[in-house]
Amino acid sequence: MSPVLGVDPALMTTTGAGVIAGQGSAGAATAGLATPLLPVPAGADDVSLLAATQFSTHAADLLLKVATGFVNGAASGSTLAEVAAAFTAQDGEGAARISTVSKKV
Repeated sequence: MSPVLGVDPALMTTTGAGVIAGQGSAGAATAGLATPLLPVPAGADDVSLLAATQFSTHAADLLLKVATGFVNGAASGSTLAEVAAAFTAQDGEGAARISTVSKKV
């Protein structure tokens, strides 16, 4: 077992599915823990597992915020720029990414 994350690297596969302490089975998120969505090879160290998990969790959270913002924005007739501005007030890093995307659209 990993002393930092409670992850047994032998249970990780190249598809990123694995069992993390607190989860009942591979890919079943329980106890607020996330299974890394990025490919994590068997034997990966704590740092790479932590980075993959944090990135995946942040990406999923950001995607949910973006989707919710666009749905709510569209329902209220907001423009893409207005949705991006709303994110700026809530989440600086996420807003910067959304702003970049909105400039390209």
